[in-house]
Amino acid sequence: MLRTYASPCGESAAAAGRGLPAGWMAAGDRERAAAAGLTANWLKAAAIVTMALDHFASGFLPSGSVAWLVLRTLGRLTMPIMCFFVAEGYRHTSSLRRYALRLLVFAAISHVPFVVYFDRDPLRETGVLWGLLMGLLALALWQQKRLPLPLRAAGVGALALLATPADWGYISVFWVVCFGVFRERPRLQLLSFTAVGVVFYLLPVAGEVLADPSALLQYGYRLGFLLPIPLLAAYRGAPGRRSTALKWGFYAFYPAHLLLLAALRTL
Repeated sequence: MLRTYASPCGESAAAAGRGLPAGWMAAGDRERAAAAGLTANWLKAAAIVTMALDHFASGFLPSGSVAWLVLRTLGRLTMPIMCFFVAEGYRHTSSLRRYALRLLVFAAISHVPFVVYFDRDPLRETGVLWGLLMGLLALALWQQKRLPLPLRAAGVGALALLATPADWGYISVFWVVCFGVFRERPRLQLLSFTAVGVVFYLLPVAGEVLADPSALLQYGYRLGFLLPIPLLAAYRGAPGRRSTALKWGFYAFYPAHLLLLAALRTL
């Protein structure tokens, strides 16, 4: 199965094969993808809604309860979709510098809401946007083919370490790189995503679960990181409606919903 993309920065193999202009998905493909609801906007909306539900569960519901487990499981949709679209953004952006700056600015804006709502050490932890920024820079570095492979690998490793204070930490860096490097090979894209999740997200708690199966009530939600796979596999690159409000709204939602949840918890 060949995935096509409506990219302004290059043409897909499928588009080229049909003699279409560079950077365009076939109109019929766009219409079918949009009709199926699998647009970038749809997936981003799913990501931020499930993120809000996940964070609500973290702050308001008893840990280990059924509702807590369900909402936290659904919340595993968010980070893979965010990482996927950071990798897409790298391919589509007309200015890597401005894209990285947007992530940096919103990472800074989100820092206080994150540490306040989750009661974290402000000098040791921060929100997901910092990790996504490190992932973007890691992907950009990896794609510099003129650099020796060991140097690129070391640079990605260093950026992964810099992402450690972020929510999801270095996992977000590896996911962005996997989604970006294997962009034209969807099966490898999803296999590498799954491998990173299993090794760095499931295995660290596997010993505790094997020793005490009741720990599944605390960690079972982690299996939800697999939920985005069918959505990402079905995505065909249709962007959905373009607007400045949507573009900035997706960035602003992260700090805004944390502030709202923190305010609600004080009532």
